[in-house]
Amino acid sequence: MENNSWLELAEQTLNYGVMGILILMSIVSLWLFIERMMYFGNVRISDYETKDELELDLGDNLSTIATIGSNAPYVGLLGTVIGIMIT
Repeated sequence: MENNSWLELAEQTLNYGVMGILILMSIVSLWLFIERMMYFGNVRISDYETKDELELDLGDNLSTIATIGSNAPYVGLLGTVIGIMIT
C-alpha cells in the first residue's frame, strides 16, 4: 500500500515538474516575442552607422527563442517517457 502512494506522489511531482518547465518556457518565449515586436516597431535604421550594428541589435534574444522552441518538444517527450515508466 505504501509503495503505491509513493508512485502516485512521484507521478504527480514529475507531471507538475514537466508541465511547470513547459509553462515557464512558454511564458519566456511569449515575453521575448513581445519584446522583439515592440523593438522592431520602434527601430530607426537611420540611427545606425553600420549594417553590422543594426544586425546585432535586430538579432538580440532570437537565439533564446530558437533554443526554447527547439527544446520544448524534448521536454514534452521526457514527460511522456517518465509517465510511461511510472505507470
